[in-house]
Amino acid sequence: MANQFSVAQAIWDNRERLREVLPELRAVRTALEDATGGPRDFVQQQWLQLISVVFAFKPDLIIELGRGYGNSTCSLAIAAKMLRPQPCRILSLCLASSFRDVSRPYLDAHHGDAALFAPLEALNCDISTYDFAADVAAAKRVFVFWDAHGYDLAMGILSRLFPLLQDKPHLSIVHDMADLSYMDQELRRYGTDNGWLRHRSAPPKYILGDVGAQFEEGIALVDFLGRNRVPFRSAESSYFTGLTDAQANELTELFDADFSRFGFWYSFSLNERGEAPLTFPAPPPAPPVVSSPPEAVSVSPEPKDEPVPKKSGIFRFFRN
Repeated sequence: MANQFSVAQAIWDNRERLREVLPELRAVRTALEDATGGPRDFVQQQWLQLISVVFAFKPDLIIELGRGYGNSTCSLAIAAKMLRPQPCRILSLCLASSFRDVSRPYLDAHHGDAALFAPLEALNCDISTYDFAADVAAAKRVFVFWDAHGYDLAMGILSRLFPLLQDKPHLSIVHDMADLSYMDQELRRYGTDNGWLRHRSAPPKYILGDVGAQFEEGIALVDFLGRNRVPFRSAESSYFTGLTDAQANELTELFDADFSRFGFWYSFSLNERGEAPLTFPAPPPAPPVVSSPPEAVSVSPEPKDEPVPKKSGIFRFFRN
């Protein structure tokens, strides 16, 4: 079993280096908000949290599953820049074209560092059909940022990407999830949207024990990790137990509202599995291939009453 990665230690041990990059973080975030008309998708402190984790983990490949307008994309690019001269490629996959059409042109025109996105390969594609084999094979350490939504899509990712990662150092962060054991317990109840908004977060759609998930991939992940006895750790569990109050106060003095003990994300690594072989879900069936019918050369007989084949249930969700 690999040593547990501590997100609290990542931000504490690298606080001085993170302080140096804070002006660029804020400048990029401001430019992105100008491009998109305000904050979207990310809680403010998640920028610093994500950058600190990537910088401490030091991957040579980052896989971003879901991009939207590019908050996480920009955070990952800043982290990869901090790692230079170590190479760190960013492979970003998303159906949405918001980053390509809106965010990237504005950032290229208004942000001073033309090389910020040099390691980024931002593809507009269907994550459920992407072949990760060559990308993972060429990497030594892989970081996955998961912000793509849907149960069927999650099962596809778990069955196609993670078998490739199981024997390679890797770490995954899953966005849009809250640890309810650190929240006001009233927030478990229906109709508490305003309470969640005070945390600048949407309420969970599903509550699985103490795991609050905004989207259906949370169900697939809790199930998968439970079957394999792999820990699923919240950002809150590390920031609240891994930092003393004095350390948290110092980080607040250094970063102001860019630091919080609340993260609203979970992390896991299959490197922490036990001795038993891992079990993975079967890949979802591929969509049926529909071919064009041959040209009619004679009058067709009356059609028979035959069952209509059902379409494959591959849902495709993304941050918009």
